[in-house]
Amino acid sequence: MASRTVTSGAPPESSAVTIVTAPVPPPPPPAPPADDESPASPAAAPARPEAAPPDGRAAPPASPPRAPGVTRAPGGPPAGVGPPGLPPPLRARPSQPSMAGIAAAVPAKALPASPAARNGRPAAAPQPPPAPPPGSAPAPPETPRVTPQMPAPGAPPQGAAAPAPPPPTPADAAAADAPPPAPLRATPSRPVPVADSGPIQLRHLRARELAAVLELVNADQSPGQPRATGETLQMALRGESPIDSPWWQQLTDVQVVVAIRSARVVGAASYAVSAGDRSGWLLWLHAREERPVVEALVDRVTAELAGSSHLYAFWIATPLTLGLESLPTRRRPVTHAVLQARGLVGRDSWRYLVAPLERPDGDGAHEEIATVTPVSTAGEVLSWRLTVGDPDRPMASAAVALGREGCGALWWIEVEPAQRRRGMGRLLLVQSLRFLARRGARTVAALVDHDTALEAERRPALRLFASLGFEEADELWSYESRRRRFWR
Repeated sequence: MASRTVTSGAPPESSAVTIVTAPVPPPPPPAPPADDESPASPAAAPARPEAAPPDGRAAPPASPPRAPGVTRAPGGPPAGVGPPGLPPPLRARPSQPSMAGIAAAVPAKALPASPAARNGRPAAAPQPPPAPPPGSAPAPPETPRVTPQMPAPGAPPQGAAAPAPPPPTPADAAAADAPPPAPLRATPSRPVPVADSGPIQLRHLRARELAAVLELVNADQSPGQPRATGETLQMALRGESPIDSPWWQQLTDVQVVVAIRSARVVGAASYAVSAGDRSGWLLWLHAREERPVVEALVDRVTAELAGSSHLYAFWIATPLTLGLESLPTRRRPVTHAVLQARGLVGRDSWRYLVAPLERPDGDGAHEEIATVTPVSTAGEVLSWRLTVGDPDRPMASAAVALGREGCGALWWIEVEPAQRRRGMGRLLLVQSLRFLARRGARTVAALVDHDTALEAERRPALRLFASLGFEEADELWSYESRRRRFWR
């Protein structure tokens, strides 16, 4: 390395700036003057010294050439290219370069050609100015030509003093004293995945990785759902569930496979086999919707279940949610797309609705028409059934449940066809919501069948739910293989 002191254009008393650069080769020897040209000839234009910055610092080295309109960070991709689904990153706008910097940065072949060259004719070489006759005085230097510029609209005329700024107002002083706004943050329920191109390893779950799996599960939770806990995760690993327990009792050999990348757990999936018909079941999968991880997990599970008679995915509720037995496709679009790309047939099963609840007052003004009966057993989610009329042949009925963290659920509500359009459904729904609110529920989720043949029949129910504050939060899909393979 060589040190090089640059003081060109700086006054003698200014401090020199030392720039450490690569070894500088010696300058080439000057070419001998031609016969018709002399170094002292007045026809040769004097070399114009390069203007140094006004503060006496050395001019920065020219940037390497790059394609116009593309900014590339050191060692990174071009600007505007980021992880899929994310807006392009914001970059600081570079300062306006000088003309000398542009000429040094743009290759000669990228500069615009002259009109003659564009027309196919060779460009004429520039002719030097004619030499003055002998004995005449040298020509004075040419005065630089300045193009007048039009002032901006509303700007003062040239030479006029700028108007004085208006005096500060009390609002300006308050704004100056106000704290800066808080920075934007990602939604806690859906963290932004970190792009990582490292290899993905798949293996079975280990005990020390339970906390990481639990974090993945809660990152995918839907509105109106309680957060999963270590207890509910252990229950899922044992093949148990407080909801849809008859289905879980038929499953054997519940397994959990995890995806590891850069020594981190980035995905997990659970699968099992039914002892009755040897069908395979993908029970749950969580990977923060990173497509390479989801694809790796789905491929591993389908390979493990390749010998099963039939394959089901997201078909029954798990202990990690409150009755969410299918995949929420709006919140999990990557998993939805990968399952269909792997040949599984999707079924649009449910509309998922959520409504907030307020603790009711004790005035008793609302009419209660249903009889409430507890129906849950030990180890199950607290559940009740509300019936109108004879419990064996009710005119209307509903089923509700209360989970953790103030999350309630409306399993179903049904009114006999002969009793419809009489307001009975509204009265029963209002009583069900008040019943959950009095027991501490702050939200309630409802599942409405979404079947093409029954769509017209479900519209009155959807209008009833909307009138009481329910909003559609997602669509729940289930999946299965195209053909059933029978065992002999």
